[in-house]
Amino acid sequence: MLKRLKSSPGEGEECRSSDSELFRTKIDDLHEVLLVEILCRLPSNKFLFQCKCVSKRWYSLISAPYLLGRYLCLQHELQNPILSTLVVFDSVSLVITSDHPVFKSLAKNFTLGFLPCYQQAKELEELAKGQGPWWRSLKPGSIVPPVVVGTYNDLVLCCATENDQRDYYLCNPYTKQWAALPPPPRVYIFVLVAFVCDPYYNYSNDDHDRKGGTFILNAEYTWKVVRVVPNSSDPNFHLEIFSSETRQWREIVVLRSPPFSRFVPALYGHTTYSFVAYNGMLYWWLTGGVIFELDLSTSRTRSNIAKSRFIELPEDLKGLGIGLLGVSGGRLRLCKTREFLREYHDEGLQVFRVRDLKQVLEDSQGKLTWLVNRVTIACQDIQVQYPNRNQVLAFHPNNEDIVYLSYCDTITTCNLRGGMLETATKSQICGGRTGVRYPFSLPWWPTPVPKTLEPLE
Repeated sequence: MLKRLKSSPGEGEECRSSDSELFRTKIDDLHEVLLVEILCRLPSNKFLFQCKCVSKRWYSLISAPYLLGRYLCLQHELQNPILSTLVVFDSVSLVITSDHPVFKSLAKNFTLGFLPCYQQAKELEELAKGQGPWWRSLKPGSIVPPVVVGTYNDLVLCCATENDQRDYYLCNPYTKQWAALPPPPRVYIFVLVAFVCDPYYNYSNDDHDRKGGTFILNAEYTWKVVRVVPNSSDPNFHLEIFSSETRQWREIVVLRSPPFSRFVPALYGHTTYSFVAYNGMLYWWLTGGVIFELDLSTSRTRSNIAKSRFIELPEDLKGLGIGLLGVSGGRLRLCKTREFLREYHDEGLQVFRVRDLKQVLEDSQGKLTWLVNRVTIACQDIQVQYPNRNQVLAFHPNNEDIVYLSYCDTITTCNLRGGMLETATKSQICGGRTGVRYPFSLPWWPTPVPKTLEPLE
């Protein structure tokens, strides 16, 4: 081919001149649109962030909304999955229960050690060594690493102490960004904490075309921290809510609704006092087969009375073993488990029933009850020497067929499809601390953390 081009002296000179100019072209000479297309095709957004150090132009270009929008559209066109897993917070380490290569690469440096409260705890721990019994006078939990109290996608809400919670931090373990919340009005020995957050970006496609949609960036995304606090002098329930919009704490009251006179969350095996955020509502599973629903839009009004409901389960579900509340595939779901002994009592059968909580029905007496749809029933053989040891920990947020189970000190990912539980992955948990676990996802673009959360004037 080159020889044919050289058959004409003029064409050969032009070709050599063009090749020479192309060879001398630098990447900085490329048009910004073309440079964005190249950068967006890097195998990881972490490489993109590292490219910010190349030059001021690249820093400005990568920080621009145009590149973010193009990067998200490209991920959607390529149908790259959003990776999700269950993370167990064992001391400082974040134990990832996924075998995906991306999560495996993160596991080496996936800690909360970048938080200032962790550094303070380590300093106190070093001082306590060999200093006699003086450290026993410290408050409980004052020299332990930060504890996780909630997650949303790649955001993690932590507290410096497990008891007497006061110092909260919002952080992103992927980017190591963090911000300290203003302290709450009062400190209690024990509180229930919930974390609710809006997505950083949304996808809109009215034409249902895979390449025709747009991403809407929610740069000022809002989030809330909800604390259920004790108040022995008032029979009603008291909540403290921190809003990112006002950057202030506010107290509201949930009026008691007989016969639900006490706010007692149900415990499920190793499960902590967990909450479920769904469609702008907050749900807690209470004892007695009752689900408490809190409307967080109340915090945007001047009213100090929370809008809430106590919703009962159908009678056929109330006494059916133990259960777990969660969200999967964009639906509020309930999993109930029960064990049956076989004929010789040396082994048994554990049955899992997963149902969707579709809507709420109200009878003539004002009683609220969930209308449920049966989704799937799965079962597996178990050894009765270890009753109630094989328990559902959480639903997979994206895959409706996947649930996380705990067995002794092991967390197992299982597939409910086909009516049987098939083991997919296993992760050994040090010390058996399977109670402190939350879902964790890696969106296509990491969620930024505000630089400061100081109260607005």
